[in-house]
Formats: sequence, C-alpha cells, structure tokens
Amino acid sequence: IIYVKRFRVLRLGDRLLSLVRASPARREWGALLRLSLAGVPCPVPLFLGEERRLGLLRGSVIATRAVERATDLGQRIDAARAAGDAPAR
Repeated sequence: IIYVKRFRVLRLGDRLLSLVRASPARREWGALLRLSLAGVPCPVPLFLGEERRLGLLRGSVIATRAVERATDLGQRIDAARAAGDAPAR
C-alpha cells in the first residue's frame, strides 16, 4: 500500500517561513529516515515533491510505503475496550 500526503501552504506568513525552514513533506522525509536508521519500523519514504513560486513554498507532497503487517492502533484500542482489557476514557 502506498500513501500520499499533500501539504498546502495557504497563508503568506507560512510561505515566507518556507524561505528558512524545510517544507512539511521534507521534514517528514527526514524524520522517517532517522527513525529507520534507528531501527524503528516506520513507513518507507518513496518520493517527495515541492511546488514553489518565486522561491516561496505553495505546497509539498510525500509518498510512503506502508509498514508491513502493521495494524491500525485505533482498531486495536477499540477491540481491547470491547473485550474489557483497556480502561475507557
């Protein structure tokens, strides 16, 4: 399974900030690589794209491959609550 996450930059202040800070997609890419190097199972980054106009970020995108044999945490919590194994909030 491949997931694609798109980040849009709508506010001028955020676009100006992109001149000194990496895009959200680039920051996520770096975080995933660092987690992987540390031996933490995580999504595999496949590609990264950025759209800029006059040097200002307008949007970015990252695609990742899902973690094999991963389960949805929300579903596991719901199942544990239904079985009485987890405290309800």
